[in-house]
Amino acid sequence: MSTMTVAVTFDLLSEAFDKVDVTKRAAPAAPGGAAKAYSRAPEVEAAVNDAWIRIKSMVERCVNQGKAIIQSEVSAFMQYVDSTSKELGARAKEFRDRLLDGIREMITKTFDLMLKALRSDIVVGQRTFALKTLDLEQKLLFSGSLQISLTSLCELAGSGELTVTGSYEVVT
Repeated sequence: MSTMTVAVTFDLLSEAFDKVDVTKRAAPAAPGGAAKAYSRAPEVEAAVNDAWIRIKSMVERCVNQGKAIIQSEVSAFMQYVDSTSKELGARAKEFRDRLLDGIREMITKTFDLMLKALRSDIVVGQRTFALKTLDLEQKLLFSGSLQISLTSLCELAGSGELTVTGSYEVVT
């Protein structure tokens, strides 16, 4: 059993942000479900794009300043979301849903990038060891709550690392 720690840098998070397209026409389909269609209302598009820029800035601050600022950052952002939701009226639910879908996808993309950094096999002397099992030691909440999901993303960013425990088995 060997433990590896993967650093959560803003470069890695920025790459994950770049892989999430909050302007797409539908949310990814849940397993066994259908994709959720979004409207193309210009005011919702503008609000989502502005909010996504704010989320990226907030996550960068969490990476740079650590966990101590997470609650104040998330609270301030949620005040912005509430204010924008009031302005959007009937379209507020779509605005919030799109942000939540983007955050969920962002967390998934971040994990994908971090796990790609791991080696699937290692060579020690004349022997090759293949990765047999993998355990992640990071608590993340995928919630229907925008605030909880955003807090989870910021905590991942603020912690600065993901601990991965791998078990390797001799192949050759």
